[in-house]
Amino acid sequence: MAARSNETVPTTADCTIHAAGVRWDAIRVPPDLGDAALRILGPRSGGVISDARFLYWFVPIGTAGSWVVPATRALGRGQHLVIPPPGRTAGAGRVHWKICPGKDALVTPADALRAALEDAARLTPRSPESR
Repeated sequence: MAARSNETVPTTADCTIHAAGVRWDAIRVPPDLGDAALRILGPRSGGVISDARFLYWFVPIGTAGSWVVPATRALGRGQHLVIPPPGRTAGAGRVHWKICPGKDALVTPADALRAALEDAARLTPRSPESR
């Protein structure tokens, strides 16, 4: 039986798959750019997931429809994201929280993330595989 777009689906390794565009959209960012953006955002960042290839920020619903930032990809309705269990903050090659969300701090304001990514892009030399 197929899962509806607003359901979560359990996976192995205690992760769950969540539909984007239901409670949040997400922005996928290469790690070099994402790490620089994290430094710029500081405490303004909400939760961030790392899957060893990308970082993922949660942004308000509807952000994906108008998101245009080079080297990033927006995930909205019809797309899904693997979410690690609440306490997993490390794990080479495993999905984990780079920044654990606080009680009400999952979502990062889209304008703040966009500005941080644009600043980070000017300051960060990019590796060829992340372009």
